[in-house]
Amino acid sequence: MKQISRLMVLAMAVVMCLSLASVAFAAPVPYSNQDSYYNFSCSFLNFNATTDSRPKENSTSIYVWVEKSNEAWVRVQAQGSLRSSGTSWNNYTELGDRSGVEYVFVSTGDEPDYQRLIYNGIHEANMGYARLAFRARNVWGDSISGRWSPDSVGTFPHATNREP
Repeated sequence: MKQISRLMVLAMAVVMCLSLASVAFAAPVPYSNQDSYYNFSCSFLNFNATTDSRPKENSTSIYVWVEKSNEAWVRVQAQGSLRSSGTSWNNYTELGDRSGVEYVFVSTGDEPDYQRLIYNGIHEANMGYARLAFRARNVWGDSISGRWSPDSVGTFPHATNREP
């Protein structure tokens, strides 16, 4: 009887160790990685159109896919703020070397090859919220639609500050 209870205790200890090990070695999962859709027009009166804000919960790149626009590419800026609303939004757009830039270029296309990531320093600056700002190429306006996520999980190419 003692031998059976010792085996049970040993088996339970092994199961607990394996459970703890699987949690300890699990990859971190971004929280705000569900895509949000956007659709708006940039114009002379609304030169910088922005997405709704979303929580920025880790230091991953921002995911963006400009699926439709009347232009071949758009200029995009990653913005961060302490609050989800209000006027205190700042530019945190970066390149791979972590240098800040005014904006990056994202090509337009409805095929998966057009999906991009945007380096940013929003989480590192302790900003709790992210949004994207799209800048019109001309004063007559650009129609822009697609999807984005503040915390990425994909391995897409990063947008750059070089015109496509």
